[in-house]
Amino acid sequence: MRQIGILFELINNLGSYDIVFADEAGMWMLPIREEPCIKAYLESAAAILEPEEYVNAVLPVIHYDSRSSFLNKAYETAKRTANKNQNALLEAKINQTSIRTKL
Repeated sequence: MRQIGILFELINNLGSYDIVFADEAGMWMLPIREEPCIKAYLESAAAILEPEEYVNAVLPVIHYDSRSSFLNKAYETAKRTANKNQNALLEAKINQTSIRTKL
């Protein structure tokens, strides 16, 4: 019971912050549009990462977007923002992993 007391004390001290108790937490819980966030992430990754790092950073985003009917246009943005070497490796990895890139 001591842990529950600590938890409620924490909740009381947080003020106006929301606490979420969930098995599944994700961006869908935030009241924002994902597309601009994903676009900024992909542009930043393309600007600073080597091709292998870029692909490792963007493949999960593209895969996530493919499961949500390409709502955020992650693949198109990744292709547009990547340089030639990043694009070549991205295409190779997509072909290896069979990640969908269109409906």
